[in-house]
Amino acid sequence: MSRLDELIRELCPDGVEYKRLEECCTLVKGKTPIQKAEPGEYPLVVTTSERRTCSTYQFDKPTVCIPLISSRGHGVASLNSVYYQEGKFALGNILCGVTPNDEDYLSAKFLFEYLNYKKDTLLVPLMKGGANVSMTVDSLKRVSVPVPPMQVQMEVVQLLYKFTELSESLKAELVARQKQYEYYRSRLLTFDVREGGDN
Repeated sequence: MSRLDELIRELCPDGVEYKRLEECCTLVKGKTPIQKAEPGEYPLVVTTSERRTCSTYQFDKPTVCIPLISSRGHGVASLNSVYYQEGKFALGNILCGVTPNDEDYLSAKFLFEYLNYKKDTLLVPLMKGGANVSMTVDSLKRVSVPVPPMQVQMEVVQLLYKFTELSESLKAELVARQKQYEYYRSRLLTFDVREGGDN
């Protein structure tokens, strides 16, 4: 039995409590117009994994950042990802920041992992509209999330971090092996042309 199984059995014998986001988090829509943001010293969270910068900040606590608009647009509801950010940062005006009210009760990293994993079943169905498919901050407030004991949350985050590290290591190894294959294929299949050979 894994440590996580042991913790769940010991600390959650009657199951895990669920709370609506509005009961345990503060939800705030981003204020920064992404195209008009003045570059600066603070990260600006947008709807891609790449961060821009901004001269002002809106948040200064670990926060889950959820895009409010569909990743695909054109009448199709979808979310490519939910994002996580720590420290002082600005948030694009097409995202919502979800910050746990008490980090000793609900970890922002755990919340991020859960919402990113469940985005297609919990968040995408909240998106409405024809051409511009989006969700509202009010609809997000009613989303229910599990709040296991902190030891369980930390164990889940730690295990997922290890798997992410392993996955990235394997991707890097695969890239290196592909380059090695291409190098040897080129060497093995490149032949010198003989002068004056039979035609």
